[in-house]
Amino acid sequence: MKKYLQTNYILVIFGYIFGLLMGNLLGIIIFAAIASFKYNLGVPTVMNILGQTDISSFSTNELDCYYFCQSWINTFTYFIIIIIVIFFARGFLKTDFLKIKSYKKNNFKYIIYSLVGVGLLYGSSVFFSWLVGLLSKTTSSQNQLSIEDMILNGYSVITFITIFLLAPIAEELVYRKAIFKFFENKKHRIIPILVSSLCFSIPHMLSTEESFIVWFFLFLSYLSCGIILALVYELSDQNIYYTILAHMLNNLIAFLLIVL
Repeated sequence: MKKYLQTNYILVIFGYIFGLLMGNLLGIIIFAAIASFKYNLGVPTVMNILGQTDISSFSTNELDCYYFCQSWINTFTYFIIIIIVIFFARGFLKTDFLKIKSYKKNNFKYIIYSLVGVGLLYGSSVFFSWLVGLLSKTTSSQNQLSIEDMILNGYSVITFITIFLLAPIAEELVYRKAIFKFFENKKHRIIPILVSSLCFSIPHMLSTEESFIVWFFLFLSYLSCGIILALVYELSDQNIYYTILAHMLNNLIAFLLIVL
């Protein structure tokens, strides 16, 4: 039993999936109950609100209930995920931290890679938003639109904690560190880069309901982000701290562009 509690990249991946499912399930139960008291609505009504995709006809009270639940469920889910993921990835975090202390001059070079990566992430996002805007009224995935709505409807602080702190750490440990370990191939370095990027892209696109061509270009936007982060990871001696830095800074810029 003890060996299963040690650092394990497979358990990092499965822990992420388990945390995602369990966090959402418990989050819905907990915050639907809280919202029913907070907004004087019955639990069935709150559950019905959460199940709607078209919220244009919601009253002010229903809208606030919707964003309250969505923001807290999202944060609660990532909190569960990050506890599990960090537990099983703690050895990777320790090893990479010790490597930073030994890099000396390379630290500056790797930080530059992270910053260049942030620039490429932003450029990629702008390009694909422009491209999708030529084909559709929307320029973002449903995942991105949901985050923007939560920020603009009174839940900017809790959403910021999720997208700036929790999500980058959890996602980088899973999509870069663990998946790279799982598909590691010294002869074909492109394999873990592509697989990790695909695994990163697909979950962000599951809730997007658009025509195939729009969905495809939005998917390419996330895929390009995954590839850029994977390259930062690969070029930085596969040290997870530099991709976490790039991911955090990218999300910080995205957040500031929404609130400013």
